[in-house]
Amino acid sequence: EGFKDLYGEASYECLRYSIAFTTALIATQVYREGRYPSPPSSGTPFKDRRVLRAAARYAHFADAAYADGKKKIAKQLGLGEDHVHYVHESKDVCCPNFFVADDPTSRSLVLAIRGTASLADALTDSLSTTSPFAGGQAHSGILLSAQRVAEAALPELQKLVV
Repeated sequence: EGFKDLYGEASYECLRYSIAFTTALIATQVYREGRYPSPPSSGTPFKDRRVLRAAARYAHFADAAYADGKKKIAKQLGLGEDHVHYVHESKDVCCPNFFVADDPTSRSLVLAIRGTASLADALTDSLSTTSPFAGGQAHSGILLSAQRVAEAALPELQKLVV
């Protein structure tokens, strides 16, 4: 069964744009950090397929954060439920859904955080003031969300690493 068969045409369109958007965010970060002498945004062909495969794989995890529940997340990732270790679901403002999973392909733990998907998320996005962060400024709603995710995810990640 394909994704369209399982979730419908509208969900497929959301998935396609979500992965494209997530990949663009990764490419922007790579460019800003100067990780490569000729990043994809330089106009020079980017040939590091290992990096591109990893970006696509992690974008797939990011998209799975929109699924409801452990079973659906695992199914969307093509993993057994035993690989999804923790699922946090919330309808609160500044507290997005996220999950922690192990990825047997990359042999890493993945913390995948859902983006805007509800009215509460839209309210978080609308908190457009800035807060000091890491020597600069951050979107206050996104920063608060990140802090809440970190508080909730850290104990779960520590259990898995120890």
